[in-house]
Amino acid sequence: MDFKLTPEQEVKRKEYYKVCAELLKKRPAAFVGGEGKLDNDESWEYHRYCAREFGKRGWLTFGWPKEWGGQGDMMDKVLFSEAVGYYGLPGVDEFGVAMLAPTLLAAASDEVKKKFLPGIASGEVMWCELWSEPNAGSDLAALTTTAIKKCDDYIVNGQKTWNTAAHRADWAFGV
Repeated sequence: MDFKLTPEQEVKRKEYYKVCAELLKKRPAAFVGGEGKLDNDESWEYHRYCAREFGKRGWLTFGWPKEWGGQGDMMDKVLFSEAVGYYGLPGVDEFGVAMLAPTLLAAASDEVKKKFLPGIASGEVMWCELWSEPNAGSDLAALTTTAIKKCDDYIVNGQKTWNTAAHRADWAFGV
């Protein structure tokens, strides 16, 4: 098996590294990486800035179907992720890009896809997840919270522990 990159992949890889190196130059002193993007306004704005830069290039939609704005393939996603990781950059919304978008692409109606995928693809909209419980964490199989429909509303019974990024997100999704 030959594991060498193709000449086209080498060109793309260099582009990902070049853009990421440029974005690194704009990193604020307050940004410490990883979850640190949530710690202060300056770090959060840097995360959003990087997301918009990636979105402008279509780099948040690798592996998506072309009809929903996808470009590239999974190898592009790997090479892009390598460059982002190498420079320790934020900008990829783990909830919107990595969790919600694949779910929407697989199971949502076209109406829902049209409403939510463009904001994820552009890096303009940030998401958080709305599940966690004291005895379950984010293990969906162990959740005990219930929602019972009463007229036009739902009565929700259960306990929450935390919501990662809820204080920064534009939108949230849950089970």
